[in-house]
Amino acid sequence: MKKIYILPNLFTLCNLMCGYWSITFALKGNFMQASVMIFLSIIFDAFDGRVARITRTTSKFGLEFDSIADVVSFGLAPAAIIYQLLASDADAEKFAWWGGFIYAACGALRLARYNIQSSSEEKEDFTGLPIPCAAGMVASFVLFNLKYDFAFNFYMIIFIVIPVALLMVSTIRYSSFQINFQNRKPLEYFVAAVVLISLLVRFPHQVLLFVFSCYILFGLFQSVRHKIFKTASIQLETKN
Repeated sequence: MKKIYILPNLFTLCNLMCGYWSITFALKGNFMQASVMIFLSIIFDAFDGRVARITRTTSKFGLEFDSIADVVSFGLAPAAIIYQLLASDADAEKFAWWGGFIYAACGALRLARYNIQSSSEEKEDFTGLPIPCAAGMVASFVLFNLKYDFAFNFYMIIFIVIPVALLMVSTIRYSSFQINFQNRKPLEYFVAAVVLISLLVRFPHQVLLFVFSCYILFGLFQSVRHKIFKTASIQLETKN
């Protein structure tokens, strides 16, 4: 029997626990707590893989367990929030069920594709929007709307949920932003982290929505720019 390492899987278990709590909060109508639990899941998910690599305790079991936890925390939990937010409106309920299911299905497909791709292919970039970022976008949008008492309606499905879901199963490349302290000065990252944390503490709702929106738009911008340069290069070669 292959070894099952405790430390990295403990972080994954915390990720799963926060996802479960997010669903229970959503069912009770506590959408702020449900969204906060998603962000805690993102933090635990960010550390489990890194802890496994640092301690050299990576395993096939850990990869599969992480994917199962991610389906709950970043697939089902946001879908539950989406449905519960709009279920009270009879006109929007059908959009809520439809949008929540599509989001959860695309998230599961995204994770399945990630698992079958080679590690070298996903080392520097992700194919499709990572599911934690998709969940973060939904959660930050919910928190922002709750902060300013904006009404939730079916437009949330059309302009937020469906586009984010489709980006997860797209072939658009998103950077993993892996930090290599051997090649760059750690002071740069330290200063950037201090500034970001300071803004996050002072303006959490605005900063979270801004960060996730910028990450999504940056991937789209990079994809469009790559296609433009590729088309221009092909045309130039054809003329020559």
